[in-house]
Amino acid sequence: GFQFKQHFSVFSQFTSDLALAHCSTKQDELWDIYAPPSIWCMDSLNGTVAVGCGNGQIEAWSIANGSLKFCLCHEISGVTVVRVHPVGIISGHLDGYLHLIGHHGRMVHSVHAHSKPISML
Repeated sequence: GFQFKQHFSVFSQFTSDLALAHCSTKQDELWDIYAPPSIWCMDSLNGTVAVGCGNGQIEAWSIANGSLKFCLCHEISGVTVVRVHPVGIISGHLDGYLHLIGHHGRMVHSVHAHSKPISML
């Protein structure tokens, strides 16, 4: 039968969208290997959606065509809050750090802002 589950591809690690997938034993085995990280937060502005994941990954997607603009895949502390701003994407993390990521996908600035997790921007 058919069921909704997160869509994935063995050719790409960037998989946060939902898709209609056909259940099969082989697919379930691949799902266990290539399961995408869980999304903890998201924000959007001017045609860009940013998602922050539990493993510290930050993805930016185009709303117009659904393509991935960039993925910051450093293994850092989980992303608790993310904001899309005209100057870039701002993220707050479990370890108290704030990061500013340019729209090109590179870290612009990082600061240890608090001794506890960042929960609001």
